[in-house]
Amino acid sequence: MTGPQPADGAPDPRRPEDGVWRRTSARSLVVAPLRSAVDMLPAILPMVLLALNSGGVGALLLVPAAVLPVVVAVLTWWMTSYRVTSEQFQVRRGVLRRTTLTANLPRIRTVDLSASLLRRLLRLVDLEVSTGADHAIKLTGLLAADAHALRRTLLAHSALAGPTSIADPSQAGPVLE
Repeated sequence: MTGPQPADGAPDPRRPEDGVWRRTSARSLVVAPLRSAVDMLPAILPMVLLALNSGGVGALLLVPAAVLPVVVAVLTWWMTSYRVTSEQFQVRRGVLRRTTLTANLPRIRTVDLSASLLRRLLRLVDLEVSTGADHAIKLTGLLAADAHALRRTLLAHSALAGPTSIADPSQAGPVLE
């Protein structure tokens, strides 16, 4: 690997294509428990209602209702990693069932970045990579600078892999018949 490297031996975020497995930003743990709580609302809501109606010992049900989304968010963050190799973009995730999602770099068509207001305040971005297939690869909670560098890397490899389409037909050159 060429270029400057951090003194602590950590992978250089400015070189996302070195094949090193990386995690998203730990800052995403500020937002992730809220998202987990919303996703688990059908399971948490009965516990909260039961705790509020029973009082006393039943109030102890509020503890797992509050802790469960945080534990799920931390495990999800810990078990999610991504890397870019010379040929592929890969995302590994899953606690009980591990999956690896792979996109061949030449097949990548779009790399979209988005961020909610809370994520923008934390300087976090969500990245979505599409190859034109049914499902896109989503990666949430990247630092904005890292996400932009990753986007540039993925699109550069995609553009180098084959002929680019020309949006303006006047720039296409002569047509041979």
